[in-house]
Order: sequence, then C-alpha cells, then structure tokens
Amino acid sequence: MLLSLRWPDTVDITNKLAESLRQFADRGGRLLLEGAQALRYPELRALCGLDSTAPKEGAYQSAAYLRVEAGGLTAYSGAELVPFRGRVARVFPDTARMLATLVPSFAPLDGVGAPPERASLLTPHTDIPLCLENPVNGWMALPFSLNALLDEFGLSDLKALATALLDRVIGTPRLRVTPYPGLIVHQFAAEGGMLLHLVNGAGKRPLTTVIPLRDIHLSLSLPPEQTVTAVRELHSGRELPFRMQDGTLRLVLDSLEVWQSIWVATGPR
Repeated sequence: MLLSLRWPDTVDITNKLAESLRQFADRGGRLLLEGAQALRYPELRALCGLDSTAPKEGAYQSAAYLRVEAGGLTAYSGAELVPFRGRVARVFPDTARMLATLVPSFAPLDGVGAPPERASLLTPHTDIPLCLENPVNGWMALPFSLNALLDEFGLSDLKALATALLDRVIGTPRLRVTPYPGLIVHQFAAEGGMLLHLVNGAGKRPLTTVIPLRDIHLSLSLPPEQTVTAVRELHSGRELPFRMQDGTLRLVLDSLEVWQSIWVATGPR
C-alpha cells in the first residue's frame, strides 16, 4: 500500500522522527517536505533528490515571484508567475528536478513602492529552486513556507499551486469540495458507510456573525466494489438527493450555516 504525507514547516522534526520518515520511505511512502528545517537532515535531503550541501537560508524576498516551470506541474491551472514573499533556503538538486523556481525582486520593498504583483522582474529565469521532486521515489521539497503565503495572502494561484502539489504527491483525492475560504471538511470511515463533517469558518475570528455558504458541491470517489445507497443529514434526518457517476458520488448542499454532519450509507455494487 502506497502512503503519502505532507509535512508542513510548522511541525518540528527530531532525529528520531527523521529516521522514522526514512523507514516510511523504505516502505514506499511519499512525502512533501515544506520549509528549511526538515532539510537540515542529510537523509531527508537525499530522499528528496538533493545533494549533500546543507541548506542556507537567504535574505527575505519582499517583491518576488514563483515561476512554475513548463511541463512540471501538469495539474496546475494558475498563472506561470505567482507573487512570492518570504525566506528561501538555498538547496541544490542532485537527481531532483525543479518544478518551480524563484524570480527575485529587483529592489527592496521600500524602494519599489508597490506590492509583488506590480514589481518589475530583474531576470526572466533563475536556477534557484522553490519546488523540487525526486523522480525515483516521488518525494518533494519546498525550501520555503507555503503555509505562510497561504495564510497571509490566500491568492487563488497559491491555492491552485498547493492543490497541484498535493495531488502530485498524494494522488487524486477521494473527496473534493467547492474551495470556499473557511470551509473545513473531515471524512470519517465507519461500518456501513462514512461520515462527512462540514464546518463553516468563513469570516474573521472570533466568529460573531455567521456567513452562510451556498451551493457546496461535493464529489466522493468510492472503491469499485462499493456504491452509495443513501445520503442524509444527521441533525434533521432529512434525505439528501444525490447521483452516482462513474463510481463517484455527486452531491450539492444548498446552504451551510455553522456546521453539518452528513451520513453516506454504502453497500456492495
């Protein structure tokens, strides 16, 4: 069984954990490593297809771009150049190939007087990697904090980039939903079906006013031997209309106020 994980830069890695991740790779697991601290470990750098050079964190990039390399992330649907800000650890590929590179700013932010998306480009292309993939085992490395960019800016191109990266290392997800800001969905397996738990987190914290989310489209791929027999809201017991298409459940929620639990009953096909 192939297992895949994303390891964000907000989670510390110890020597013991680095060894566990190496064993995870030995069992065929794939990993997306984010941030510089995980790449301090030589064994993790090797698994990502990087050379033996320890990463060196560079200066803060205040008006730069991330360039998605042609033919790299085929599932990516955004712009070729994505506004970028933050620190980048300088790493060097060995067997890894670069999927995205850095286009640095031409001047400090206080001299530019404009946000990244309006800054001029110093050079059309560099060999400074922002995303690398080991073609042998599928491990990927991001020598910067994608989390921070998503939290601070949340641009649609950044979300499309994150989706393409996760799809590449983890595979096509079984569950997809309309990507509303603040919508949180969890899937739980249970005997006879599965539970979908949806939380509406739209708006600033603390949530003092509910902003309803409308027309939430969900698609859930099932194993070939299973089909869906019923879908209902647990709170009200109301049966929800659904359809099956090529082994995938299609469902539309008219509205989500605060939170909702949906039971998806499954059976043999």
